Amino acid sequence: METLIYLKKFFSSIITIFIVSLIIFLLFESLPGDPVLIRLGIESDPILEARLREELGLNAPLYIRFFKWCFQLLKGDLGNSFSYSSYTVVELIKSRFLTTFIITISTLVIVLVTSIPLGTILAKNYKVKTFKFLKVFSQIGFSIPAFWTAIVLMYIFSLKLKLLPTLGSVNWNRYPITSLKSLILPILTLSISKVPLVSHYLCNSMIEESSKDYVRVAKSKGLNQNEIYKKHILRNSLISVITVIGMITIYLITGTIVIENVFALPGLGTLLMEGISRKDYPLVQGIVLYISFSVILINFIIDIMYSIIDPRIRKEGEKR
Repeated sequence: METLIYLKKFFSSIITIFIVSLIIFLLFESLPGDPVLIRLGIESDPILEARLREELGLNAPLYIRFFKWCFQLLKGDLGNSFSYSSYTVVELIKSRFLTTFIITISTLVIVLVTSIPLGTILAKNYKVKTFKFLKVFSQIGFSIPAFWTAIVLMYIFSLKLKLLPTLGSVNWNRYPITSLKSLILPILTLSISKVPLVSHYLCNSMIEESSKDYVRVAKSKGLNQNEIYKKHILRNSLISVITVIGMITIYLITGTIVIENVFALPGLGTLLMEGISRKDYPLVQGIVLYISFSVILINFIIDIMYSIIDPRIRKEGEKR
């Protein structure tokens, strides 16, 4: 029965990916601008235009192009880039993927490792005045825009202290240490705004859980307070926090677009902006589809984590 539930979620994710692919394709096909004229110019030779249009597959009807694109997707082929003619879209995404992946995963690890203990400490001491101040301070932390935090960190660590580079220069093969140093400020920028957010949600959730009947029963049985928080309150509080962590993961996948451009890092964010500025539709479609697929995959993983942490959710799914 449990396997059947996961299969239903898997097939619903496949249907969602198909619908998203259709929306992405139609959206970019409806945008103004002709890729052929962008490459050849407005006053180009009509013969060259027709030849290039045939090479790019733009002379076929819309529905044929869509199903051809879907068939290519099934084979893992996102087509050829218009602006980077010697590279496929998959090759371009692979060349920029590592930078974005390291920023996203490193930030997520820092957020989880820092915010869960911090949120637990705040919840245990929420009546203490000092911790009330920290809670207010955490609210200010996640209210500050990431790009403003990036500018402040660049000013402190790059211009004043001269410890870290201002702009990113990533070449993992030749300069691995320099490449890692280039990613410290972007990771720190994203972490600063997300650690207070998760700890704030976890703190509120744990405070709410601590006032429920099962906690009073556990205390009446003589259980240790730390044991109650660890085995009962924290476990039940993680249900609501998982949603926030999922949202943060989605934000990190999309939010790195802004941060990568602020720090001039060669990641998927800067590649997406280059594709938009050059009207490179296959490249932009490929990156947007990758982001959409990542979001759907994260939501699928979150659903599985729900059922693992709280078996009652799995039982409700079996009843349906």
